Amino acid sequence: MRLVVFAAFLLVAMILVGAWSLAQGAGFATVALRLIVTAIVLQVGYFVMLVVVAYLPNSSGRDDPSRAEKERHPPSQSVRGANDSSH
Repeated sequence: MRLVVFAAFLLVAMILVGAWSLAQGAGFATVALRLIVTAIVLQVGYFVMLVVVAYLPNSSGRDDPSRAEKERHPPSQSVRGANDSSH
């Protein structure tokens, strides 16, 4: 889902930069260069955002009651299943 949203914003930004450049009367090479720079800046920004999100602590885990329950009662190593027999 993030990739689709990113692609949509990338496309919108590229269209806006291209339209703005053409409205200023820029030549084809200048418009192309501005579009390339825009794409690079957006890609780098997206990469930095992913790295930051990957290293931030997960705040949604604090509100998860099942996670809190697991932390209070860790699973025992010697738990046997219902079908285990003592043969």
